[in-house]
Amino acid sequence: MSQDSVRVEQAALETTREPNKALALLGTSMGRNLGLVIALLLICLVGVI
Repeated sequence: MSQDSVRVEQAALETTREPNKALALLGTSMGRNLGLVIALLLICLVGVI
Protein backbone atom coordinates (compact mmCIF):
# COMPACT_ATOMS: atom_id res chain seq x y z
CA MET A 1 0.00 0.00 0.00
CA SER A 2 1.07 3.54 -0.53
CA GLN A 3 1.90 5.79 2.40
CA ASP A 4 -1.22 7.91 1.74
CA SER A 5 -3.51 4.89 2.00
CA VAL A 6 -1.97 3.87 5.29
CA ARG A 7 -2.44 7.39 6.71
CA VAL A 8 -6.07 7.50 5.60
CA GLU A 9 -6.80 4.13 7.16
CA GLN A 10 -5.08 5.15 10.40
CA ALA A 11 -7.06 8.40 10.54
CA ALA A 12 -10.30 6.49 9.96
CA LEU A 13 -9.53 4.09 12.79
CA GLU A 14 -8.65 6.93 15.16
CA THR A 15 -11.90 8.80 14.47
CA THR A 16 -14.26 5.88 14.92
CA ARG A 17 -17.02 6.62 17.38
CA GLU A 18 -18.77 4.34 19.77
CA PRO A 19 -22.15 3.30 18.39
CA ASN A 20 -25.03 5.49 19.52
CA LYS A 21 -27.99 3.39 20.69
CA ALA A 22 -30.56 5.94 19.49
CA LEU A 23 -29.05 6.06 16.00
CA ALA A 24 -28.81 2.28 15.91
CA LEU A 25 -32.53 2.08 16.75
CA LEU A 26 -33.42 4.49 13.95
CA GLY A 27 -31.63 2.23 11.49
CA THR A 28 -34.06 -0.60 12.15
CA SER A 29 -37.50 -1.01 10.60
CA MET A 30 -39.08 -0.29 13.97
CA GLY A 31 -37.11 2.95 14.20
CA ARG A 32 -38.21 4.04 10.73
CA ASN A 33 -41.83 3.32 11.61
CA LEU A 34 -41.44 5.25 14.85
CA GLY A 35 -40.04 8.19 12.91
CA LEU A 36 -43.02 8.13 10.55
CA VAL A 37 -45.46 8.06 13.47
CA ILE A 38 -43.70 11.03 15.09
CA ALA A 39 -43.78 12.93 11.78
CA LEU A 40 -47.49 12.19 11.37
CA LEU A 41 -48.22 13.40 14.90
CA LEU A 42 -46.30 16.62 14.22
CA ILE A 43 -48.26 17.20 11.01
CA CYS A 44 -51.54 16.66 12.88
CA LEU A 45 -50.43 18.98 15.66
CA VAL A 46 -49.53 21.73 13.19
CA GLY A 47 -52.87 21.21 11.42
CA VAL A 48 -54.78 21.68 14.67
CA ILE A 49 -52.90 24.88 15.51
